[in-house]
Amino acid sequence: MTEKSIQELAEEITQREWKMFHNTQNIGGQASCQNDRETFEIMRKSQWETCNTPVLNSYLTDLIRAEAAGYNLLTEKYARMMEYTMPEEYGKIKDKLPKISDIKQEITENILKEYLPWRKEVNKKYPKLSNAGRPLEKNDDTEEVTSVETYYRGELLTYSVETLELYYSYILDCVRAGRNLVRDNLENMVKMYGYSSLEDAEKKL
Repeated sequence: MTEKSIQELAEEITQREWKMFHNTQNIGGQASCQNDRETFEIMRKSQWETCNTPVLNSYLTDLIRAEAAGYNLLTEKYARMMEYTMPEEYGKIKDKLPKISDIKQEITENILKEYLPWRKEVNKKYPKLSNAGRPLEKNDDTEEVTSVETYYRGELLTYSVETLELYYSYILDCVRAGRNLVRDNLENMVKMYGYSSLEDAEKKL
């Protein structure tokens, strides 16, 4: 059987995630973004296309297993964020969420230690593009606004330990190679919106 390309894997992951995202039940009812499939697909594919095949295959397996169990990983992702954005509401639901193992917590925090400096670097170089997004750190969380740190922590905690281990190893390889995955993600995204480069998008905003 022919191995799927990174683009094919990113596409399949995004479509499976979309179903979960669209079906996630929020406290205040369905959000408008849950019907904006085009934006969702651009945001997710731009991220997944920065990953390597082992990471993508592992996360795809996570999604397939969750689907088979009737479990929504995207619902869990947003519930995890509530620990910082809506702590009182989070206290009411936390016991319903899967318990996070020490190893999963540790790898997640190690990934964030590498990821957040990448984001700071991109924020500094492309301030117009960055200002259109989320604040960086959890100290800036509110009920209305979720920081990059809280959003990404919530997502990482839904990955299996196997996926986290592969992803962390890949991130360390990228660090050693001088590659910034946040920059690559943003570049993918602006190109999907029709810009020729990050510099082009930054100049035209």
